[in-house]
Amino acid sequence: MNESSKHQWGELLWILILFIFIEGALLLVGIKPRPLSGTEVFVNNVQTNIPETQKTNAAPATLSPTIGQPKNPFLAYLTDGNGFRYEPLLGYSNANDYGQGFAVDYFGFRNRGFPYAKSDNRRIIVITGNSELRGVHHTQGSIAELLEKALFERIGEKFRVINMGMDGYTLAYETSAFMHLAYHLHPAAVISHSFYLDMHHCYVAPTEYSRLGLCFNAHLAPKWAPLISPGNVQPDAFSYAGHKSREVVLDSLILNLRKYKEIAEASGAVFVFGLQKFEERFSVGSPTEMDVKAYRVLQKRLASHMRSQTKDRTNFIDFNDTDYKDVEIVDGVHTSASSAKVIANAYADHLAPLIRR
Repeated sequence: MNESSKHQWGELLWILILFIFIEGALLLVGIKPRPLSGTEVFVNNVQTNIPETQKTNAAPATLSPTIGQPKNPFLAYLTDGNGFRYEPLLGYSNANDYGQGFAVDYFGFRNRGFPYAKSDNRRIIVITGNSELRGVHHTQGSIAELLEKALFERIGEKFRVINMGMDGYTLAYETSAFMHLAYHLHPAAVISHSFYLDMHHCYVAPTEYSRLGLCFNAHLAPKWAPLISPGNVQPDAFSYAGHKSREVVLDSLILNLRKYKEIAEASGAVFVFGLQKFEERFSVGSPTEMDVKAYRVLQKRLASHMRSQTKDRTNFIDFNDTDYKDVEIVDGVHTSASSAKVIANAYADHLAPLIRR
């Protein structure tokens, strides 16, 4: 090799060294990070390997096969084996029809069309709750649909009743959903048909959450936490935080009812709380038997509290009362198809004199 060739190779070597040095500098300041492999992410600016059990499928997601599923960008992506989707303002959504074939609206609730913008002169009633309201066994019409008919029969006015029932919802989710989706509609009435899931989730949520009534879905959090914060999550920390005292759980529910009531009334609505029916006999001999017995104690204490409040008394219905023996429980907490009409009629009877023009 002559001197000229040696000089040229020397220049190329220095250029290569300089290029490597510049690339390294850019990586250090974050201007041009290298592409991540399929098992790496940056968590709090620290490169982290995701365990195999927490990897997610990066393939493009497909729209839900649920009938009437709209193209909401959040609801289009499957994030839970039961069909629920992460939604940043509601927590989660996408009512599962379990083969019933009902339609869901843009935000995943059991409604047709887009009920969150007034399209006619009908007054609006909003009813929120958990899977019982969504209608697990209500194949002959949801409570909301039957309430529309019952009110027309009583006062001759057509209402639009918006069903905002979702599997696993607590009062905290209900209040958030109402605030974001229906407060601006200034409904004539707001109904919360709930109780059971607040007892269940408030018992196992961290105390700091329970004391504020922030009882999140303890079943979904362990599944979603690794997806939201991959690589540094212990799912068990979300799923069980130890039983609380009955006082903490009861106080959290009363706090949430007060907040929800004040928000609903500020929108111009009459607020009604319907304490959903449940039965202990389905839990006998199961791991949840003692929990359900505790829920019964709390149900009686809450009912006593509600009736002792003069201002709240007329806007409270306890479906565990003997007046509602016709409400049939199918699986411990969900009512039969025929019971949906009994419940709707009870709400219509209660509301008619309060909202009649």
